Order: sequence, then C-alpha cells, then structure tokens
Amino acid sequence: MNSRWVMIVLLVLIAAACTGRKKIISTTDTEVTEYQEREELMRALDSACCVFDGFEMKANLKFEQESQKMNFKTIFRINTDSVIWTSVSFSGIPVVQALFTKDSVKFLTRQPKKSFYLGTYAEINARFGLQLNYAFLQDFLYAKPLEFENSEHTVMNTLPDYYEFTIHDSSATLQLDEVIRAYQFSRMDLTYSKLQMQADKDSVNLKLDYEKYEKLDSCLFPRLISMFADKAGRETNVVIEINKITTGIQTDMPFKYGNNYERFEFGK
Repeated sequence: MNSRWVMIVLLVLIAAACTGRKKIISTTDTEVTEYQEREELMRALDSACCVFDGFEMKANLKFEQESQKMNFKTIFRINTDSVIWTSVSFSGIPVVQALFTKDSVKFLTRQPKKSFYLGTYAEINARFGLQLNYAFLQDFLYAKPLEFENSEHTVMNTLPDYYEFTIHDSSATLQLDEVIRAYQFSRMDLTYSKLQMQADKDSVNLKLDYEKYEKLDSCLFPRLISMFADKAGRETNVVIEINKITTGIQTDMPFKYGNNYERFEFGK
C-alpha cells in the first residue's frame, strides 16, 4: 500500500469538514440576527450544526502536490456515532476504500497493487504526526470547525461581512505547539467561510475556503471546498466539488478483500 493514498483520504476528510450549517436568519431574507457578545454568537454557532442519522456525499476531487496532479471521484457515507466509509476512484476505477469506526481504521487499495490495512488511530497518528479519532472525523463531517472553541485565547472581531474568531495557542490534532487560527463565519447566515492556520515555528500554513452554499433540508451546504497546505515549502492543493448529498441511514459500505491482497503495515 502506498501511504500516499492514506494521506489523500485523510486530507479529503479534513477538507470536507464543516460541510453544512443550519441557516440562522429571520423569516425575511433582509433581516439578519446580529450578535454583539462572543458567548451568544458561540452558542448560536454550536446550535447551528447539522446532524443527521446518516448521509452520503458524492464529489469530484482535484489533488495537486509538487509535480503531481490527479483528479478523483469520491463518495462519503456516514452513520452517526457508528461508522464512516469512503471510496476514491481514479479514471473510473476504485483505487482506495476506507472504513472508520470508533476503535479501528481500515484501508483497502487496488493500485498500484492490491493490499489492505487493519489498524488503529494510534498507528495512523504516529505515522502522520496527527492526533485523530473517530469523534474528531465525525465532527468534521458534521460541520464543526477544526479545534474551534471559546476560551481565554479566543478573540472575536466583527468585520463588514464576517464574524472572525482568532485563537493563538496550540493544536493537539496537528501536533503544533504554537499556532494562530482565524475562523470566519458569514454575518448573513452563519455559514463557515474560511479557516487560516499558521504555525511559523513548524513552518506550517493551512487555508480552507467554503463557497457556493445551497440549501439542504434546513441546512446550507457548500458545493465548493478548497484547501491549501504548505509545510516547510511542500505545497498541497485540494479542491472538492460536491455533486450530490442525500441524508438517511447508509447500508452499503463494502469492504472486502481476497487471498490475493497483501496485508500492509506502516514501517515495513
């Protein structure tokens, strides 16, 4: 198994985070609820998150890193508090599938050779320098911004079009000691618009943009998500164009491999 496929899946999960927030405006489109106090706005943002029993999302993915440029089709399926399944296809051929539960991580690849991985979050975290778990990935897919919290390190600013929160502390998830995170939410409907993360000590720069929101049930979902990451001069760009989202319990989450598949272990 090429660990690049594992990293692509993790990047897609992270970039696809915060894919929807409930529309919090009055009955007319011209009246907007204004928030003067940080605590009041934080409560509104927390209650705005979309939650379903499950959903499926289909999207086109553009991945670019250094001289490599690849286009994929991706499918996400999730059953809340239970399982996350994703499939990535290249040139119409499924190349990797992943299955995340509360205590296990599974990958299945068909390119460049058939292999499978059955492991834990601890192994994935050690390999990629992260601190992921199932709850973290599920929060991402259910519209909770990366490590967004109300603390003594959180500063709120009201801009002409956005509410902006700036947090200067550390990132347990990305294993960074000193990092500045800036989040922007639309003043019109509280949709999550932008995240910029910068850690000069570790030479890390991350930008996420969410655009083209459309209504789904009582929620707004972005149809375009862009991610730019720069770590020590190595740049990665990911663009996700969402084609279709359906809600409800998901039953089709195949993960099968035969005797011709080789078991993969990191470090071997």
